Amino acid sequence: MTTKTVTAYRFFQRSGESVRSIYGDLAWPIPTNGHPGKWVRHKGDVKCCLVGLHASRTIFGAFQNRQGDNLAVVDAMEIGDEQEDKFACASMRIVRLLRPRHVVALAGVAAIMSLPAFEVRYPNDGRPHTAILAVIEWIRTGKTASYVVDAHDAIAVVAANAYAASYDTAYDVSAAAIASAANTAYAASYDVAGSAAAASGFTAIYDAYYASYAAVHDDTAATSARTKFGERFEREAVRLLALPEDGLADALEEILP
Repeated sequence: MTTKTVTAYRFFQRSGESVRSIYGDLAWPIPTNGHPGKWVRHKGDVKCCLVGLHASRTIFGAFQNRQGDNLAVVDAMEIGDEQEDKFACASMRIVRLLRPRHVVALAGVAAIMSLPAFEVRYPNDGRPHTAILAVIEWIRTGKTASYVVDAHDAIAVVAANAYAASYDTAYDVSAAAIASAANTAYAASYDVAGSAAAASGFTAIYDAYYASYAAVHDDTAATSARTKFGERFEREAVRLLALPEDGLADALEEILP
């Protein structure tokens, strides 16, 4: 069991002025005045998915695991068990709770990364692109622009058609996933917990991206695509998390095709 402090990421569920584990009833001390929260300790053995305090070494890994309202940067110690995308440890503290705009921006990155797959199949359908613009608009202003409602309706149509055709055309799966995550801004504009919707949208995007690539190519190619997707997402995510909220919209526009 390592005693070295590791920087990691995980989601929490907001409960009033505190945050709790997604499963269980453990309340976590939150950072105050720029200082990390107090250490939380688990007594006994640790085992991934069973017992202990869980987190991921990467932001990409955190999105693929348990999701909630708040993504956090944590310090972890005494790691006793580890899998590909998560680990279990005995000691952890919250260093930083990310704002909903940051989580929405991360889902936006994933949507932007998957957009070319949709546009190859449907070069004349600009609805997912418009929906991503709605995400950027909400991040910048916190308001629902006049075109967001229209984009929301269009997204529903794209998603329904895509899922219906997903067994025949792999790219349609990606289309549905893009639609799902791009709709995050619509949900977030009415609910500060929209970050949870963003996390769910990210998972939809990634799962569909992976599935569509496997259908078009093969499992080996899909595994390679997964690795490349994860590496690029992690680079962009680290860059975004270092930005203040008022810099997120511009950063997304820079990578939007």
